[in-house]
Amino acid sequence: MADKNLKENHQDNPRPNDVSTKTIVQILDAAQQVLITSGYAGFTLRLVSQSAGISPGNLTYHFPRKNMLLRALIKRLLDAYLCKLDALLSGPNVPIEKEVEMLVHFALMDNVDEETVRVSRELWALALHDDVIRDAADDFYDELMERLVNMLQRSRPHVDKAAIRELVHFLLLLAEGTTVLFGTRRERAVSVERMIEVATQILKSFELNQVQMDMRTD
Repeated sequence: MADKNLKENHQDNPRPNDVSTKTIVQILDAAQQVLITSGYAGFTLRLVSQSAGISPGNLTYHFPRKNMLLRALIKRLLDAYLCKLDALLSGPNVPIEKEVEMLVHFALMDNVDEETVRVSRELWALALHDDVIRDAADDFYDELMERLVNMLQRSRPHVDKAAIRELVHFLLLLAEGTTVLFGTRRERAVSVERMIEVATQILKSFELNQVQMDMRTD
């Protein structure tokens, strides 16, 4: 288990001695690749430093502990995912009636992407053994869901925020289940493409029912 003091004093970002942003990017790129190719069992700071082409001492200067490095990696994965969502939903030509459909397709298809499947499953495994990584993974989902709620609320100011939060929780539940069912076996009795259609119908129906309820309340 993670050291309690480390957990309390942990920083989301590397040490503030801004020696080289390029080095930090190298380290995080290498960490992600090592996690994909070697798994959580083979993930070591020495292997990451070799992959990044730097000395172990240079790596530990920025990330003294393995879980600190993984926490920074999780944060970067979240930032990248949120950027994709912002680009998807904030386009000037995205009609409101298409938002949920686009969101479902993006979330479920991303969760069967080979790299996403490998990284997420390895992080889940690591989270079972380290409190810091577990908290970082939990924080990832909390922040992701809250950002999704705010994105959808922008174009639906008349819909109760609690209802949007329920929709987003259900969407993430479906997305993570997609990784489990289709992440390593794409051919099943029902295709992932068909499940995306079903999920879209369910969530659009949920949204329509909520709008009608709010209109009756008003």
